[in-house]
Amino acid sequence: MPGRIGRIHEIDLLKGLAVISMCFFHVFFIAHYLNIRRRNDMYSGVIGFSARFAHFLFIFLAGLNLYISCMKSRSIHEYHTKQCKRAILLFIGGIYMTVISYLAFPRQFVRFGILHFIAISSLILQFVAPSLEMTLALCFICRLLYVYRSQYPESFYKYPHLSTVLGVRCHYNTLDLFPLLKWIPLSALGILTGHLLYGSNIMHRNNGGILTREVPVLSWIGKNSLWIYLVHFPVIYVTLIMIRSSLKSGYGSTSHTSHTSPNNSIQSRRIVMLDQIPFQLGSPRF
Repeated sequence: MPGRIGRIHEIDLLKGLAVISMCFFHVFFIAHYLNIRRRNDMYSGVIGFSARFAHFLFIFLAGLNLYISCMKSRSIHEYHTKQCKRAILLFIGGIYMTVISYLAFPRQFVRFGILHFIAISSLILQFVAPSLEMTLALCFICRLLYVYRSQYPESFYKYPHLSTVLGVRCHYNTLDLFPLLKWIPLSALGILTGHLLYGSNIMHRNNGGILTREVPVLSWIGKNSLWIYLVHFPVIYVTLIMIRSSLKSGYGSTSHTSHTSPNNSIQSRRIVMLDQIPFQLGSPRF
């Protein structure tokens, strides 16, 4: 293990972009769910791209961070201890998001979301991250298992929760799911990128990375990405709930004067029809 270096500025930058993309998507997603503004292009166009872009970056950077952490640690013991502590923190964050999603969407709450995935995959990938060959071998094994589960899914059916986590099939309705077999290769790609882009010469580069200085705002967001992730969803949800309440209050006051304004009456009926539209959203497939 080479020793300690500073933060890698380009990783903070990419994390910041991922957080902004995620918040952008969740504003439209929650507004859609709360019937404030329903859309037919939730998973296509710019909105859908922002979700996929955030997912890709978070999972890719989780693998890249494993390699960077390995290179920055002074000993293998320090490296594994750090990763285990980080995985525990992420899994606690995942449980927190499970509780939050249950309170907001009790019929489709998140059981194994992106934080759960990064926590479990980090515990697995930390043992192969120092070796390029072992990382490639793990990718190959994951692809073999993914093909096997496609051909013989019934062999996993007796273990429903395991089959969901692995990605064999989802036995419940959920808003978000990141199965291990599907997404671990992307984290492994992050590890491989670390080997190829930084390699053993990481200590001799500008502060260990490519960028020589931080990018204002984006770097700060990237450094605090976990805490922003934990806070942003309930903040957006509560804010939009308040907006919806104010819109309904405006509708109530408008209905009292409907005899003087035909246009307001028509608008009010549209709002009522909007609120009466049933909401059914399946688990997105990113």
